[in-house]
Amino acid sequence: MKRLLLLLSIITTGFFAQNIDEQRVTFKYEQKPLISIDKSIPYALELNLEKYNQKSKDSIVKYDYVMSQFEAEYAAWYLKKQEIDKNYLLQMSTWEKQRITTPTLAQPIKQFYPLQPFKEDVDFPIMLNPINDDVASGVIQLAGFTKGQGGMKVVYEPQGIENVQLEEKTKGTGATASISYSLKYSSPYTIKVIDPSGGVILNHSGGENVKSYTIGKFDNKYGYEYWKIDNYDLMWKTVQESAISGNLVEANDFLNSQIGYPVKSITIEIYTVKKFKGMDYSDLIKAYTLAKKGYLSIETESPKMVKAQLSKAIKIWEQAEKESYIQDRKARINKKVTALLYVNLARAYLWSDNFSKADYYIQKAIAISVYKYKNDATRLQRLVDYKRKRFIANK
Repeated sequence: MKRLLLLLSIITTGFFAQNIDEQRVTFKYEQKPLISIDKSIPYALELNLEKYNQKSKDSIVKYDYVMSQFEAEYAAWYLKKQEIDKNYLLQMSTWEKQRITTPTLAQPIKQFYPLQPFKEDVDFPIMLNPINDDVASGVIQLAGFTKGQGGMKVVYEPQGIENVQLEEKTKGTGATASISYSLKYSSPYTIKVIDPSGGVILNHSGGENVKSYTIGKFDNKYGYEYWKIDNYDLMWKTVQESAISGNLVEANDFLNSQIGYPVKSITIEIYTVKKFKGMDYSDLIKAYTLAKKGYLSIETESPKMVKAQLSKAIKIWEQAEKESYIQDRKARINKKVTALLYVNLARAYLWSDNFSKADYYIQKAIAISVYKYKNDATRLQRLVDYKRKRFIANK
């Protein structure tokens, strides 16, 4: 009997469940900066390579020091060796003369050489790849601004490769054992924006996070040493190219997130309901058409025009909300339809720059607790907070 009632419940629920349409719309919009600057001010990129070039010089100095230490030790050893050789040869010369008259004279024994200095493997200095001005200016571009002199200066200062460590991980045992090698390093940089009067608008340090370059997997450490003979220089070249390009992209992204006006692309969902069991949802379909038109106009139209278009959809959705009867799943605007209306309204108010109304409908969508729309509203809240912060910065 219980199974029969459960089956009837499922059938009844399905019978009255609306067929929800999730219509995706993709559009572009201009992201507002967190630090508002007049777009008419030009900017110029400047590379400060003092610290970067110093890294190469420091590497050469370190290498030269290690080599000079070895060479000094070897020179001292070689002089001692020559002294021993000369003494022995003198002794042998005297012995050779004396043994003519004294055949039983014992032959001199040569003194042992002191321990010869051994030169440990010393890697060649890390010569950093030059950073091309054209490459840097091709990546670092302040969206919404034009390049030119007499305006802002964007100063990019790379600092080279730091904290280099070779990491090895052994996997397996015996005949199946292998060793994977990777290079861990950081490549710090700073990017600074200076206004025409010399004031610092932005000063950011990045690149301190540990990066990893996979060298490869080898049967044992000798396989790695063999590989290293022919590939060490190329490996460093590749690592540096990756660090340079990665930092430039990272610096550009941060720069534009703070003071640029980049054009972003976003995909959203507009919820509507198809006609079901004699219930008419043509109003919600009309609202979807109006909202889609409004969202697609964001890229080309003024905020005023966008708001006017979205307000038409908002009016229909708010009118439908008045019919909400969440206790009756058979109602046209039941609990699930009410929840999707809240999300639609929150999103439309967000893109109309009415953040308080967006907050209001997000909280209603979360409170009604229809799983899908509750999750959607929670995600939407993050976007509301993100856009509100930028909106306030540009008022």
